[in-house]
Amino acid sequence: MASAAPWPVDSIEQRRDGTLAVKWAEADLTDTVLAQFVDSRLGVLLDMLSGSRDAADDAAVECTVDLSGNRLQGPAPLAGLLRRLSEAKVHTTVLRLHKNEFTDVAAAVLAEHIQRAAADGLPVMQLHLSGNAFTASGVETLIRAAHTCGGYPRSGPPG
Repeated sequence: MASAAPWPVDSIEQRRDGTLAVKWAEADLTDTVLAQFVDSRLGVLLDMLSGSRDAADDAAVECTVDLSGNRLQGPAPLAGLLRRLSEAKVHTTVLRLHKNEFTDVAAAVLAEHIQRAAADGLPVMQLHLSGNAFTASGVETLIRAAHTCGGYPRSGPPG
């Protein structure tokens, strides 16, 4: 069995206000490493989070995810990460994906996440995408998703 991929130490922080920060910027992450993390380690971290929350508290935990400056390009690991966070009631408010190698295929995954998150009342508030390989078609997919999802403009606080 291959050893687990190296992962940035102290890369997930639960702040005093209860929000989460996933700090994986410039960690030389590849799709393979992200997929391994989602499959083998993310569930453990999410279980720890749910164990530390009050059972009566049904509110989503806000989270900033920073995957910028890596070598990510494929849609599947990103889709897996976003799906697992959503299922665990983690509201990804900020998603920093700039300076990667994402293409229009990943734009479709992001558009789906934008739609699903807004439908759940937990829309993405910031999406950083510069320095990727999106074409006009991928950008149009993202803009269309944001325009039609019903999550923007925000009329009040989440929830």
